[in-house]
Amino acid sequence: EENKKILEIIFKNFQKPIVVDADAIFFLRDINLDIWNRNNIIITPHEAEFSRMSLYYLEDIKENRLEVVNKFFDNKLNYTLVLKGKNTIVKSSEEIYINNTGNSGMATAGSGDCLTGIILSLLGQGYNVFNAAKLGVFIHGLSGDFAKENLGEDSLIASDIIKYLPKAIKYIRE
Repeated sequence: EENKKILEIIFKNFQKPIVVDADAIFFLRDINLDIWNRNNIIITPHEAEFSRMSLYYLEDIKENRLEVVNKFFDNKLNYTLVLKGKNTIVKSSEEIYINNTGNSGMATAGSGDCLTGIILSLLGQGYNVFNAAKLGVFIHGLSGDFAKENLGEDSLIASDIIKYLPKAIKYIRE
């Protein structure tokens, strides 16, 4: 109950972009959608978190990611959703992006925290919400691909993703 109240206070009083990740996603179901359904909010669930949030069956999400996300947005949603996983989907009410960077070695503790930090950094640099999410997902995946290339996929840890961020950013700029 306290976590729900804290999130409500943040949503009501903080008008700058907000990224909601991890356990905070669980409490969104219990907060009036009118409070947080705005275009400067990014929600970053993995498939299980999205299942709890949306009430769609996890199996349906895994089998039909794009179809489920599009159907979910039929509910007149204004925020940006980042459905993490293979071919991460970034969806707003007006745009959609399916990412092609990243690998299964990135399915490790802390990887989502890295992604959230990258997106927040881009928001802090002035990128609009959708572009920060889209570019953040791409950079995160590219960094993971560089880590895989140099370290192998089986032993990747979240700090490897961070280690290869400069290389990914340099690659994009070139």
